[in-house]
Amino acid sequence: MTVAERRSDYELTLYVNGASDRSARAIADVRALCDLHLAGRHRLLVVDVNVEPAAFLRSGVLAAPALVRDHPLPTRRLVGDLSNAQKVLTVLDLRGTAVAVGEAR
Repeated sequence: MTVAERRSDYELTLYVNGASDRSARAIADVRALCDLHLAGRHRLLVVDVNVEPAAFLRSGVLAAPALVRDHPLPTRRLVGDLSNAQKVLTVLDLRGTAVAVGEAR
């Protein structure tokens, strides 16, 4: 198995709705969380529901922004505000690096 074929520890999909401020904030929040807590152990796919509506419908997600942990199973979903890193890590059961006290927003 090559490095490219090896699966990441976590595969995440972020669904956003267009180029809105809310979408930009969700993308920035999730990228920061991944960089800080899951560095080198994740793959993040960002899907604009306006550009790829079929992918959004297949996902079973009903609103955006939404972050979905696709791997490992079982799938977990979090819809809405993604700015609280500790909440995202907990709800999606992402085992990141330890968060220093006061670091979570």
